[in-house]
Amino acid sequence: MKEYIKIMDQLLGIGSKEPNSDQKTTYYKAFYQMLNEEGFTIAAQEYMYKGFKYIKMRPFKAYFNRNDDSGKEELLNQLFKSDYLKTEKLKFFSILINLLALFISGNVGIRYCKAVTREIPRYCYNKEGKIFGNANGLIMNNFYSDLPAIPNNYEFEKLFENEQVKAQFEELLTDSIVYASSAKKLTSRQKDAVERVREWISRPKIQTQKDKTEEHLHLTGNDQTNAFSQDIAKVSHVESDRSDASRGQDNNVVKESTVLDPKTLKEDTHSAEGKENSPEENLSADKKNTEFLNLLLHRINRLHSLVEKSNENTITLTRSQQAYVDSMKSAVDMVKANSDLIRQRNIELTEETRNLKKKIDDLRSQLVDKEEEVNSLNALLEVSSKEGDLKFKGEILKLTEKLRFEYQDYMSAKNIPMSIDLGENMRGQLGDIFTILMKAGLDIDI
Repeated sequence: MKEYIKIMDQLLGIGSKEPNSDQKTTYYKAFYQMLNEEGFTIAAQEYMYKGFKYIKMRPFKAYFNRNDDSGKEELLNQLFKSDYLKTEKLKFFSILINLLALFISGNVGIRYCKAVTREIPRYCYNKEGKIFGNANGLIMNNFYSDLPAIPNNYEFEKLFENEQVKAQFEELLTDSIVYASSAKKLTSRQKDAVERVREWISRPKIQTQKDKTEEHLHLTGNDQTNAFSQDIAKVSHVESDRSDASRGQDNNVVKESTVLDPKTLKEDTHSAEGKENSPEENLSADKKNTEFLNLLLHRINRLHSLVEKSNENTITLTRSQQAYVDSMKSAVDMVKANSDLIRQRNIELTEETRNLKKKIDDLRSQLVDKEEEVNSLNALLEVSSKEGDLKFKGEILKLTEKLRFEYQDYMSAKNIPMSIDLGENMRGQLGDIFTILMKAGLDIDI
C-alpha cells in the first residue's frame, strides 16, 4: 500500500472529530500526491468524498490549474458524471458550491465557473422545486467560508449559460443572504463574504472599452450641465460672428473670443485688424463651425443616452430592491402567519393538557376509592374466613365427640373372636356411625 493511502486511511480512522490544521495539511498533501500520480480516479473520488472535511475542493482546484484547457474540461466532466460522488445529493451540492467559490476567488476563468453553476441547481432543489432546508448552512460553510475576494471582471450575469440558471442561482444566494442576516454563529470571514456577494449581485455591468472611450469625451452630473451651457454659449458667439462676417460688419473679423474648443478643432482663422477675410477663410470657418455643431450634437445625444441608461439602471435597481422588499415582506408575513398558527396551536395544546390532567386526577381518585374498597373486601374476607374456620373446627369437635363412644366400643371388641352376636353388634354400631355422619351433613345416602 502506498504511503499517501496509509496516511489518508489513518486520518479517516479518527472518526467524526473535527480535524486540526496540521491534520488538514497532511491530508491535503497526501491527496494531492495521489491526484498527481494516479489522476482523478474512482479511488481518488472516494478519498475526496470521505475526506471533504479535511480538504474540501482545494487540492482538486490546484490539480485543475495544472491542466491545459482540454484537460480541465475532461476533469470537470469526470466530476459531474461521477456516480459515486452523487450518491448523496446535498454532499455533492457542498462539493460544487465550494468548487465555485474557489474558482471565483482564484480567477480560474468564467467559462469554468459557468460549467459549475449549470450543475449546482440540480442538487439543491427537492421534487417540489423548493430549496432544501439545510442548503443555507452548507452555503455558509462551503461557499462564503472560501470566498475571500471576487475579481472585478467577474460580472454576476456572465456566470450563467441562460436566464433560468441565473434566476435559480440568484434565488439561492438571496435566500442565503436572508438566512445570514439572522444567523448567530457566523465567522467574520463569512460575514464579509456575504456582504461581498450582496454587492456583487447588485453590481452594475462593467463598461466596455468603447463605452469608456466615449465617456472620456463627456462630463458627468452637474459638469455635464455646465459644459452643455458653455457649448450653447459658444455656438451663439460663432453664429453671431458668422452673421457679421457675411454682412461685412466689424471689419469681417473673426474675433479671438470665438475660437473653437482646442481639444477638438484647430484654429485656422487668422484675424488682422482692418483686413477683410477671403472667401476661402470664410468657408474654412463655416466648416469648423459645422464640425463643432456636429460634435456638440453628438455630445447632446450621448448625454441623452447616458441619462436614459441611468434611468434604466435606476428602474432596474428599484425593481430589484422592490422585489427584495416584497420577498422580505412575504417572509415576514409567513413568519407572522406561522407565529399566529403556532400560538393558536399552543393554546389548544394547553387546553388539551389541562383536560387530560383533570382526567388523570379523576382516575387517580377513582383508583384510590377502588383500592380502599378492595382493602375492605379483603378484610371482610379475612374475617369471614376466620369465622368459617372456627365454625368448621367446632363442627369437627362435635362430630369427634359423637364418634368417640363408637370408636371406644370398636377398640374394646377389636381382639374378641368374631361371632354372630359380635357381628350383629358391629353392624349396629356401623349404622350408628353413618347416622351420625349424615346428621353432620354428609350426604352418603344412595
